[in-house]
Amino acid sequence: MSTSKTLTKPALDLIDHYQHLKLGNHEVVCPYFNNRRSQVRAGLRVLVGKGSPSDIEEEAALIAFREKIELTSLNSYQIKKFLIDNSLGIECSGFVYHILEQELWEKKKKHLRSVLSFPYAKNPLRKLLVKLRPIENTGVKSLAHEKNSTEIALKDIRPGDIITMLEGDTVGNPDHVLLVHFVQYDGDTPELFHYTHAIQWKSDGVIDHGIAEGRILINEIDKPLLEQEWTEIHESSTQNETFERAKRSKLLSLRRLKALA
Repeated sequence: MSTSKTLTKPALDLIDHYQHLKLGNHEVVCPYFNNRRSQVRAGLRVLVGKGSPSDIEEEAALIAFREKIELTSLNSYQIKKFLIDNSLGIECSGFVYHILEQELWEKKKKHLRSVLSFPYAKNPLRKLLVKLRPIENTGVKSLAHEKNSTEIALKDIRPGDIITMLEGDTVGNPDHVLLVHFVQYDGDTPELFHYTHAIQWKSDGVIDHGIAEGRILINEIDKPLLEQEWTEIHESSTQNETFERAKRSKLLSLRRLKALA
């Protein structure tokens, strides 16, 4: 008999908010923010790809007010372009941070900042910065570090787990992370799962990028992730740029945050 599990409703609602930012008279998908291309340093988290959906909506409204732009006069394409032109969006680890923060709070009544370690912060100044600005300083490598998460077997997958891709060949941004939000089981054995992430495919062009969902059908539970069937935006095989990125990563891992174990 098939059963399924999902993230908690507040965490799913937060994903939905990223997928339906409310600006002007329209709802648009939150764009992807490439933090390696940004020239902003020590800025507000919303300006470095780490903002919540509400942060992004509020900052967009402030910029529009300052520049005397009436958002209600723009169509959905123009609003998405307005966000991108003003470097408002979310990068992959920022997105995952906010969703895991919500999930951890709902399940454990803990904040993610209180349980994360920052092993790459070596000098006193960096240690102070990560303490004061944990969201801004949480990257894929931090989430994938053994102090923060544990590698798990595919047969044990559940919502809230992450897939980390490290040291890929993507120019300027070699690391990436996916968040599992839905798992379907045949009895106790997972048969497929869905993930969400912030991404920009080469085929997306200037506008059509941001929060996206994919599905991985488990053909053989004892085989590695790359030997399962990945589908995203109706694309599979070599047309699925997320799968191709996973193949090029030196370290691909299914992991669970220790705080959610």
